[in-house]
Amino acid sequence: MHTKKESGVDSPEEARAAFLDKIANRIEERFEEFAKLESEDCGKPISTARMIDIDCAVQNFRFFAGALRHEETSCHTISNTVVSYTLRRPVRIAGLITPGNLRMFVFHH
Repeated sequence: MHTKKESGVDSPEEARAAFLDKIANRIEERFEEFAKLESEDCGKPISTARMIDIDCAVQNFRFFAGALRHEETSCHTISNTVVSYTLRRPVRIAGLITPGNLRMFVFHH
């Protein structure tokens, strides 16, 4: 179990971003191990686990770390009747139930 400080809750944006980068680094360090486990766990080819699940996980953790470092609230017009409003304000850690064959892929999205 992670403490509040380790999980990044209620910490400055840079600390949370650094935490996400640390996760990406750890996945990269054990890339083949994660790919093998994901392949075995989900019954998919290891090449798929490498190229899609594990590689995307690393990229997404880095993307969201960058998003934390460049935080902004914005409003975008999507059509004449739709406006997208993004308010970037962390609330807390959330749980997630995922499909059995997409665990790693869904985890990082």
